[in-house]
Amino acid sequence: MSGNYEEALSIAKTQVEMGAQVLDINMDEGMLEGPAAMARFCCLIASEPDIARVGINWMFSKR
Repeated sequence: MSGNYEEALSIAKTQVEMGAQVLDINMDEGMLEGPAAMARFCCLIASEPDIARVGINWMFSKR
């Protein structure tokens, strides 16, 4: 998502509306500022009740 958190939230919300019970969140260490990006996205997810009610599976890749 290259830092586009609003777009990522929109995609997550759509997935939950379509029945997702767990969201796979993939972050590429080479493109994001790791812990800061994860913390920011966690806060954004927590602020959205529809998204916050499902499980989250965090995935990271190193390049």
